[in-house]
Amino acid sequence: MKIISMSLEDELVSEIEAFQEVTGVKGRSKLIRDALRLLVDQHKEENLEGFVDGVLVVTHEDKTEEVGKIKHDFNDVIKTQVHNHLKNGDCMEVFMLRGHSSSVKALKAELSASSSVKKVRLVIV
Repeated sequence: MKIISMSLEDELVSEIEAFQEVTGVKGRSKLIRDALRLLVDQHKEENLEGFVDGVLVVTHEDKTEEVGKIKHDFNDVIKTQVHNHLKNGDCMEVFMLRGHSSSVKALKAELSASSSVKKVRLVIV
């Protein structure tokens, strides 16, 4: 592993230390590595190209047919699905995806646009 040096504002260092206290993350280096990985992953997800594998987590209102209708339009990329009822009465869907990035992005966009969907999170692996 390479060692790099960086300068951070005092306020940011204080926020990092407070975050470490709350989360129990050991060491600033680990925390900064994890944060940079998240930033790089976010960039990759926003600029998807080619064939991808990923997981899409969706929360939505119970008793809605919208998610099911959208899901059926993307059977080519949804390889596995898990459905769970949450304590607050909503539902959570976890979709394991494999396919072309354009289809994965379209699925995420359609779910995000649905009025019954509350959260959509995509993780590319």
